[in-house]
Amino acid sequence: MRHWLAWILLGASLARLMTLGVECYWYDESFTALISQLPFTNALQAVAGDVHPPLWYMITWLVAHIAGSSSEFVLRLPAMAFGILSIYQVHLLVKAIRPDDKRLDIVSCLLMAVWPAQLYYSQEARMYTLLQWLVLFAVTSIIQRSWLRAGLGMSLLMY
Repeated sequence: MRHWLAWILLGASLARLMTLGVECYWYDESFTALISQLPFTNALQAVAGDVHPPLWYMITWLVAHIAGSSSEFVLRLPAMAFGILSIYQVHLLVKAIRPDDKRLDIVSCLLMAVWPAQLYYSQEARMYTLLQWLVLFAVTSIIQRSWLRAGLGMSLLMY
């Protein structure tokens, strides 16, 4: 049990990677793919009228241009990464609230790793896992009284 968190993160990563690029884009994911193919200034203009803040689109734009592809697999990688980061952030949150409760820590991380909604949104080219991670990050920072980090997390939530 020494490296339980590493095993949970590895298992969660494998569970998400196995089918990451299998499904075709659905409607909202297609918009993300379209934005990721535009030149940067055009992408910013295109998302200016969208109801979602532009941070997610800029992250996927950057990933698509680094990878040289707007495939389903590539554009879903950031959602998977933020889903995995959310599991780790739950670990940090539990440590901030109940530092000596290892059982709560393990169970919380395991539930986050296999929670169906978490699995689903970690394989979708949309901003939901980014939102989740930022909320967990901000809450953890508030509990730890790290006001600069909390302010950064809450500011990023607006973008």
